[in-house]
Amino acid sequence: MTPQEAKVLLKIEDGDEFIDRWEQEMFGIKRYFLTSTPIPKVFYAKLARLRKFEEAYFTLIGVDVPSLNDAISIELVNFSPDVSEAFHQLHVWRTSIKQRIHSTHNVEEIVQLIEAWIRVEKDYITQWVNPQSTEIPAEMVISKEPDPMEILTLINNWKSAAGLTTFHQLHMNFPFLPERLRFEVKRLTLLAEHYGERFI
Repeated sequence: MTPQEAKVLLKIEDGDEFIDRWEQEMFGIKRYFLTSTPIPKVFYAKLARLRKFEEAYFTLIGVDVPSLNDAISIELVNFSPDVSEAFHQLHVWRTSIKQRIHSTHNVEEIVQLIEAWIRVEKDYITQWVNPQSTEIPAEMVISKEPDPMEILTLINNWKSAAGLTTFHQLHMNFPFLPERLRFEVKRLTLLAEHYGERFI
């Protein structure tokens, strides 16, 4: 990348401070990660864009892009077969990974954190997949997550009323689930179709 190409990418006019522009771009992409539903194709496209911005920044300061010599330590999740416990595990882990994304300014570290996040989300979502749910006629916006407390309340109400706890039992009991919980099964089933193939 030439310095002129770097200036175009970072939208730098003469006299602009390119360090500020680089930090603005990184902040914007990190904010997207922290506020959006993880969809692999979209998240990987954002990572690719972040790498291009980083390349532009280091081109302008005249040094090579730094690399991470070693993989960072990221503990993944072994999800419980219990629906509410798995839900709790996911949200505790998400909070932790988001804190790490928020606090780092190293692009390769962000890449590794996002890749781990996608793996964990895939493991979680896979447990919810129920092809029967796609027969529900309601339209779904897969990127719009419902209020987590609402879903947890629905899960716990189902467990109390039916005396069931596991994902296997949830699928066997699917026709009798509360409507809003069946909608969430459908949303996650459709979302699961976007997981698997890498786009970066």
